[in-house]
Amino acid sequence: MIRVVLTGHGTWASGAKAGLDMVAGERDCLQAVDFDGDTNSLTLRLKEVLDGTDPVFVFCDLAGGTPFQVAALTCRGRDNAWILAGASQPMLLEILPMLESGQDPADLMQTAMRAGHDGIRLLSLTGQK
Repeated sequence: MIRVVLTGHGTWASGAKAGLDMVAGERDCLQAVDFDGDTNSLTLRLKEVLDGTDPVFVFCDLAGGTPFQVAALTCRGRDNAWILAGASQPMLLEILPMLESGQDPADLMQTAMRAGHDGIRLLSLTGQK
């Protein structure tokens, strides 16, 4: 099974996981790793949760941020890890039910990116009284 790790600044990861648990139910394959500003602690925690041979998706809040960079360094050399920045609930909700489908992980990540894009909506209330 593909494992999913969420990581980001502050409590972004645990907050995102709590929302996913509420909407889609708790899943053993989903873990959250928050970044409190201590890079060493983040590195150790990510090494711990990314250990193993199962394919893993790492969803980060921001491209280029410390959690993204540490995840990239931690996954370096693995051929079964994908790291996506700019993660959102729509992309995660789309792929969580598909993790055990046997679909190609690269295709699942493409599905996640499309869902993230499609999940953006603007409600303009300009001019309403």
